[in-house]
Amino acid sequence: MEISSSTAFPTIGIVLLGGISDQNRRIPVHDSAGIAYSDEKQSIRTVTSLYISDKREGYFNGNRITPDNSYRSPFRIIEKYEDRIFDKLGIVQ
Repeated sequence: MEISSSTAFPTIGIVLLGGISDQNRRIPVHDSAGIAYSDEKQSIRTVTSLYISDKREGYFNGNRITPDNSYRSPFRIIEKYEDRIFDKLGIVQ
């Protein structure tokens, strides 16, 4: 069952020259900004979907990926927020 899907477009980062909000700590007025780009059909994009399954498996561009415990692993991120996800969906573990 799909529970979430998100679309992202490539982004070109830009520098905003808006001044400094805190002179002592050198905090800029604007954090960051970017320009997202794609083609007319918006086919240049990334779509990420999260599904509930009783299996511990994941796919990237249609290819199965091996679960690992690195801090960048999608499996580790999902496990970190697993309780919140199930709670939001009203699923008792």
